[in-house]
Amino acid sequence: MEQLRILSDKWVEAYSSKHPHTSMKGLTPNQKCRLVGDGAVETENHNSLAKSKTVTI
Repeated sequence: MEQLRILSDKWVEAYSSKHPHTSMKGLTPNQKCRLVGDGAVETENHNSLAKSKTVTI
């Protein structure tokens, strides 16, 4: 179990620090976290995905 934890921790670190994401405008999760923490960027409101459309017949 310890070996699995070590491997998963390494994967998370690589994912968060070395791989830019299009959903974060090309930033890595670590870069985005630093910018949000510094107040340099606003967080996005994902509630807009939940909007429903009304159809009138």
